[in-house]
Amino acid sequence: MNVEQRHCLFVPGMTATNAAMTAELGIKSGLAKAYGGSENVTVFNSIVSTDEPNPERFNHMADVVMSHAKSGIDVVAHSLGSEELRRVLKVIRKKEPTFLDDPQVKENTYFVLIGPSGF
Repeated sequence: MNVEQRHCLFVPGMTATNAAMTAELGIKSGLAKAYGGSENVTVFNSIVSTDEPNPERFNHMADVVMSHAKSGIDVVAHSLGSEELRRVLKVIRKKEPTFLDDPQVKENTYFVLIGPSGF
């Protein structure tokens, strides 16, 4: 599958802010070029950032994964983001226990851990 037909969810390491993630030359911009536009990329700040906390962050991340898993998603977690991903997977299992076992989900969902911490 062409990467431009996939979605990308990026979960950063410690202290990454929304401003840094969405800056003109930030992670989202770079990934948008590879994935065919910013509509194909979802980025989150770090849970350990100076941004206003989002108590629904893990539900939001799970929703992104679940809405793109069958058509194609790359979930990229850097450092502490891998621990956040673990929590997202728990939310998915709670919402729909067999979701990650679906053959179409297994075929079209890739998890990329970059320097995982705590996973």
